[in-house]
Amino acid sequence: MSKSLLVISVLFLCTNLLPQSIQKLNDQIDTVQKNINILNEEVSSQKSKYPEFLIYGEIVDRGLYYIMVKGSALPVNEDFSLPGTVDNGYMLILNPDKEKINYNFYSKTKHYFLFKSYSKNAFNADVPVYNFGDLPGDTKKLIEEKENKLRILEEKKNYLSQTLKEKKKEEFLNEAKVYTNETKYIEAMDKLKQAAKLFPNDKEVNKQFYKNAIEQVKIDTSKGEYETALSLTNEGFEIGNLKPAELNTLKYLYSDICIKEADKNYLSGDYARAIDYYQKSQQYGKEKLGRVETNFADAYFIIGRAEIEKGNVKAAKDNFKSSFKINHKNEERILRELEKYKRNPITTGLTSLIPGLGQLIQGETKSGFTQFSLFAGTMLFGYISKAKADDQYNEYLKATDVDKETQYYDEANRKLITSYTALSVGAAIIIYSVIDSYFIAIEHNKPFEIDIHSSQSSAGSFNNSFNVAFKIYF
Repeated sequence: MSKSLLVISVLFLCTNLLPQSIQKLNDQIDTVQKNINILNEEVSSQKSKYPEFLIYGEIVDRGLYYIMVKGSALPVNEDFSLPGTVDNGYMLILNPDKEKINYNFYSKTKHYFLFKSYSKNAFNADVPVYNFGDLPGDTKKLIEEKENKLRILEEKKNYLSQTLKEKKKEEFLNEAKVYTNETKYIEAMDKLKQAAKLFPNDKEVNKQFYKNAIEQVKIDTSKGEYETALSLTNEGFEIGNLKPAELNTLKYLYSDICIKEADKNYLSGDYARAIDYYQKSQQYGKEKLGRVETNFADAYFIIGRAEIEKGNVKAAKDNFKSSFKINHKNEERILRELEKYKRNPITTGLTSLIPGLGQLIQGETKSGFTQFSLFAGTMLFGYISKAKADDQYNEYLKATDVDKETQYYDEANRKLITSYTALSVGAAIIIYSVIDSYFIAIEHNKPFEIDIHSSQSSAGSFNNSFNVAFKIYF
């Protein structure tokens, strides 16, 4: 108990003294920055006396230490109102860059504008000449001195800024430890995230964040807040410098929470979401857990059954195959489900002994009505022809004249042949309708045939297990 009080007392002192130290550093940085700003203004002021230009043009005269150029001088800062800006004028350049002299042309080279003078031209008229060269010695020396001071101040500022960052990190770590001792893990992680922004791969920050994340995951999981726990687990994977055992623990937690979330969705009837989480649970390895296999496979089966009821046979078969792949015990159940949607070709064929009836039963309305109409028309025509043949034959029996007898007899035979022909056509229609109905059933059944073993090797079975060779923090 005394040890815990000592730790808390130390943390309390640190959390109260650190802000004072951080404020002192901030004040020092502000003072340095003010001095930097003053020096920058002084340097800019000195440089503004001699603006820098890009000079190019035709060389019209030259000496040992100078060249005269007729051309243009463009201000480096693009402020064309600066004195020294020249467009097709004369410029005297002291100490020119010899590497930029190309025959009688001077390429674009930087020089400082010093002053403006006048010279006589061939007509004895005054012509302005702009003088360019290096910075005057005293100005150059002054600027160099100030720039050296600036460099020293910048180094001091960087040192103070780094020290400030370390102090802030220390402050965040101490605050996080206080929250951890109070089991306020979320608040602790918020402080550690702030520390991580300053030092992204700091081992101490990462170690503290990992421990707090594990504890908070356990709390969220116990409350059934699985998605929150998963989100936090994913944050854990982003931590750097994790040991293999720590990484394996995160993987186990992630898989276990996914299974719990999947089970919850399965029990609530959200099978698609359940499948999604069962799949995620296998991201870091396969677990031999009977309930996972049973529920995972069952979710696929239920979705497959729903798809087949909507007429999406292909989607249904894909889900059935996935179900079988996870749990081979589902084979009979799947085949039995598909069998419900198949037709008996012999039974449906026999129903077409009444032509068209088998087609109508199977939804082939147009074909069914056509066959039935042809059959009915043919049989009616045959019946009428038979009746007429009987009438002619009765007339033949009554006839007393030989010619009449012959006429009635021949007519009766013709009508009888027509009747038999019609009856034969009707019989052919029956045979055709029976065969057609049979093959309609065969074609209907084809989509419901399934080679359930063909998908067995694609992703492996969930029966592959792995040994959890690390400490489980539960």
